[in-house]
Formats: sequence, C-alpha cells, structure tokens
Amino acid sequence: MRKIIIDTDTASDDAVAIIMALRAKNIHVEAITTVAGNVPIDVATRNALISIEMANTYAPPVYVGSDKPLKRDLFTSTSFHGSDGMGDMDLPIPKNVPMKEYAIDKLIELIDKFPYQIELIAIGPLTNIALATQKAPNTMRKLKKLFIMGGNGLGPGNITDYAEFNFYADAEAAQIVLEENLNPFILGWDVSLNDSYVNETDIDFMTNSSTVSNFCVRSNQSIIEFNQREFNKTGFVLPDPALLAVAIDDKLIEDSIKTYSAIVTNGERYGQLIVDFDKTPNSTLCKKMSTIKFKEMLFNLTK
Repeated sequence: MRKIIIDTDTASDDAVAIIMALRAKNIHVEAITTVAGNVPIDVATRNALISIEMANTYAPPVYVGSDKPLKRDLFTSTSFHGSDGMGDMDLPIPKNVPMKEYAIDKLIELIDKFPYQIELIAIGPLTNIALATQKAPNTMRKLKKLFIMGGNGLGPGNITDYAEFNFYADAEAAQIVLEENLNPFILGWDVSLNDSYVNETDIDFMTNSSTVSNFCVRSNQSIIEFNQREFNKTGFVLPDPALLAVAIDDKLIEDSIKTYSAIVTNGERYGQLIVDFDKTPNSTLCKKMSTIKFKEMLFNLTK
C-alpha cells in the first residue's frame, strides 16, 4: 500500500482532497500536517479534523505545523473561502484533536522510518516542507515523491497577475524546496483552472448524490458566490483535489514537461513561478490533465 502524507492549509478544496484521499483504495494516509495559509493554523487544523470525520473511513493523526510564513506576515484567503475556510457552514467542533508532536519533526520522523516510501502531497504553502528541508536535508531526500499544488504554471496567477496563492503566501519557502532538488511534480493554477472546474451540472449532481458530495459543494459555497458575483459564472475550481487525483493515478496526466523551476522572492512579481527550459531540470510541470477522468474520480470517491 502506498504511504501518503498530506500537508495542508485546510480550506474548501483541501477538504475535498482529504476526503478523496481517505476514500481511495490504493493509498494510505499516514499523517496529515497542517500549515497556515488559506486560514490561520488553528482553523486549518480544525478543518482537517472535520474533513477526516466527513470521509468516515479511518483517522490518520493530524500534526500542527508552522503558524506563519518564513519571512513575511501571514496572508490568508478567508475573503475567498469564507471566514472559517469552509464556506461559512458553521460546522460543529470535531471530536478528535491534533497530536502533540510538531508537524515538522513528525515529517522527518516518518520519512526516516519509511525511507523512499513516503509520498508527500503538498496542497498549501510550502513552509513546513522548507523547514523540514532546512533541518534534515538528507532525510527529505529520502522521499519517494513530492507532489506540489502551487504556482501559476504556464499562465497568469490568481492572487496577482504573476503569482498563485500557495507560492505567494510563502515564496521563500517554495524557493528553498525547489533549490533542494527533490524533483517535485508541480500542478499549477493554470491546469487546475482549465481542467478541474466544477460546473453547474456537476454541482447539481453532487448536491443530490450523497451527504459527502453535498458537503464538498457546501464547503465551496463562498467560492461559488464569489465566481457568480465577480465573473457571472456558476461553479468552482478544485486545484488541490486535482493534484491529489493525479497523485493517485498518473493516467490522469495528459501532458507534462521536465523543467528548471524557481520562485521570485522580491518585487512586483513576488511568488511567480519561473520556468527555464535551458537549465538542468529540477521538477516536472503538469501541462494538462484529463477533466473527464478527474470528475469520474471525484464523483466516485465522494458518492
């Protein structure tokens, strides 16, 4: 069984990704580590615990990580995801509580315990992973695989014209991780926007399919309202579930390219993902994924 760790700043789409992971039959989530990003760390941790309960399968331990970026003030997206990060659903307090160990220490411990077996799926700012890399670089090189949802990919950003949220929230952390040559697989905002958009027909289907799929829609209610208000468009994008889906089954990947990737850490273009095809590659960048196969997986794992 494949061993997975999910590092998350749990808000709407992270919650869907966690539920999908816990319902997938070919992976086992060994742990969930939380990081400040979409929401403050305490909210991200609570939302991770709520998502585990909603999945109604098994309960991996949750470890609390960094409560702020490496070098800047915390920048959240509660205006997009809702004040609770989950569409302002007024969710009940989860029954379970996080573990006492620090997420960064637990990451290192688990990778040491299972060398070249852990696949780390990063769906928030890369603060925890950067800190673990700085503390134990040799251990982090024992990852089997690192999957990252972040960056603008080959298109514009979603926070600025240049930057996607996860890399903008802590560009210094993202640059540290890329400099370590962990050879991550990166799925950027451009791919998720094009290939994992849940439209009005999908919303109607999920709303009436099951309690779990209905929860997945409701947790994205703030985003649905934002898109309707700002773009007169019904639907929402699922970037974190998109990464989780291609991590579960690489047959969803229709096009990717090996490239040298770096992050801008100052000025107007702070957080921008820069790709250079002339340098020695340090990452694989997803260019396209199958929308049909993604939605099949989404519907199957939340029914």
